[in-house]
Amino acid sequence: MITPLIQNNYQISKWKNGNGTTSQIAIFPIEATLAESNFWWRISSATISKSSTFSKFPKFERVLIIWKGAGVKLNESILNPNSPFIFSGEENIYCELLKEETVVDLGIIYNKEKIKVVTNIMTLSETTIYKLSVGKHLFFLAKGDNCSFNRMEISNGDSILIENINELEITSKSFFNSQKNLVLYHIHLY
Repeated sequence: MITPLIQNNYQISKWKNGNGTTSQIAIFPIEATLAESNFWWRISSATISKSSTFSKFPKFERVLIIWKGAGVKLNESILNPNSPFIFSGEENIYCELLKEETVVDLGIIYNKEKIKVVTNIMTLSETTIYKLSVGKHLFFLAKGDNCSFNRMEISNGDSILIENINELEITSKSFFNSQKNLVLYHIHLY
């Protein structure tokens, strides 16, 4: 099953600490809520426009990827675009912008006792056949446009959730028109 997740339909909510907003892309189980922390995993995109502390999520692990903007400093670690950063949801994290510009991230929060998560940054310049292992797979289009997965098309900032499919054909009109690369964030949940 292939389910497109279009950014215009993402659910917008306040951060747990009240210092900003995030766009929820997907949560499992679907009736779970951020406020109750009763989810196995949650994938969202947040806009960071000022320095702030991160909300804590005890018993959860977190992955953060910058997809727009120069990057951030999380405590003493520099996080540049397209570089996953993994940390404990129990950690005290202070976030500073590297430049005076807004940053947009993709964040994954997951219950480490219930699920495993592997994140892969993919740069594609041609049609690719991609083999999928057991579990759920979410692809987020961070760079490029008109990307299709087995003919299901999404645009920049959209996602696609894939279940019970062994093989994907990933292609883009960009490959044929202007030879531009796509950057996809692949999140494997199993």
